Amino acid sequence: MKYGLIGKNFASNFSCRIHEDFGNGDYIIRSILSSELDLFMKEKNFLGINVTMPYKKDVIPYLDYVSDYVLETQSCNTIINDKGKLIGFNTDYDGLLYLLKRNHIKLKDKIIGILGAGGSSATIIKLACDLGAKKIVVATRHVMKHPGSISYQELENQGHDIQVLFNATPFSNYLEKNDLPFIDLNNFPSLKIFIDLNYRQKNTDWMVNAKKLNIQVVNGLEMLVEQARVAEEIFFDGNISPKYNEEIIYNIRRENLNIALIGMPFAGKSTIGFQLSKELHKAFIDVDLYIEELHGQSISEIFEKGTEEFRNYETNAIKQVTLFNNTVFALGGGAVLDQRNIDYLRRNSIIIWIKRPVEKIVFDHNRPLCKNINDYENLYETREKLYKKYADYVVDNDSDISAVVERIKKFYDESISN
Repeated sequence: MKYGLIGKNFASNFSCRIHEDFGNGDYIIRSILSSELDLFMKEKNFLGINVTMPYKKDVIPYLDYVSDYVLETQSCNTIINDKGKLIGFNTDYDGLLYLLKRNHIKLKDKIIGILGAGGSSATIIKLACDLGAKKIVVATRHVMKHPGSISYQELENQGHDIQVLFNATPFSNYLEKNDLPFIDLNNFPSLKIFIDLNYRQKNTDWMVNAKKLNIQVVNGLEMLVEQARVAEEIFFDGNISPKYNEEIIYNIRRENLNIALIGMPFAGKSTIGFQLSKELHKAFIDVDLYIEELHGQSISEIFEKGTEEFRNYETNAIKQVTLFNNTVFALGGGAVLDQRNIDYLRRNSIIIWIKRPVEKIVFDHNRPLCKNINDYENLYETREKLYKKYADYVVDNDSDISAVVERIKKFYDESISN
């Protein structure tokens, strides 16, 4: 191993791709068990490595020299092997500082809350102190192991003053996972900014909820890219312009973000979605067809069991498909009726409402809820406000498909750039 990332239990990780984009073609990811760490560090069979959870503290005893940031945070995420001497750095500090500056976030005189008490939390504390934060409160599940920390429940009880909240835990999506910590952001009336260091999705569940409360949200992708840039400078004792960060961030978002098309039946969601997927080089899933394949029945046959039965199938299907990245989804007309569906979509999708004038609708008499114009108008009346509420963008399907697709692509590009 020349260069790479060590950690444990990797799910998905952008690190290889990021370091390759910075010119390091020898970078690999290696999962190491806790029992293997001692031998790995003593063998020193690498030129340079990054370190992620849960080893940012554990590697420090093996280092011959450490930077001031490692000394102060007791967190190391970058190590070089200099002729057998291991030197440790904390480039997470640089990454977090870049994230704050890029999003115009100031911590001076702010009351800061941090979820988690690991290496990333220590880096946040150091940077927040350096930037003049007024007060820092750390919450964790393991209060006894971390003196000075409080429980999540205590944080909620004290949350009325917190203005900036960081999630420095590996937990990002707590829907359906009752064992994960849940923080009700309604208990933080002064909260203006929520920063989640998880980066694999556009929005974690916490970020989805924060947006509902008009709280500014940022995920950890920008931090990940900048800390990698600084690590590459250390690996090769060179300079890499930060201007390359923007291109890498843009490309990762473009290649991973989903597009979800909502709207009434017969609005053209499937046709537009299929064309859009080809032009953006994404997969395409018609969720109704996905439901039929899952259950071996047509939508009409499923509806015969009852509307509630179908809606349960639909929510389960949306939960499954939204685990995918780089995909265009065409949703059924009633998908907006269940808030859970929207929350699943919000994790990693932009939502587009496809509208089509009723005079251009061609009805299918086999559709269970929308067989004629009266059915259509009644359904539209109940759903219009929901389409409007949940859509990030509205496009009228009143011209040729190519023009509609181009308008969506333009908005998609602008969404990624912001």
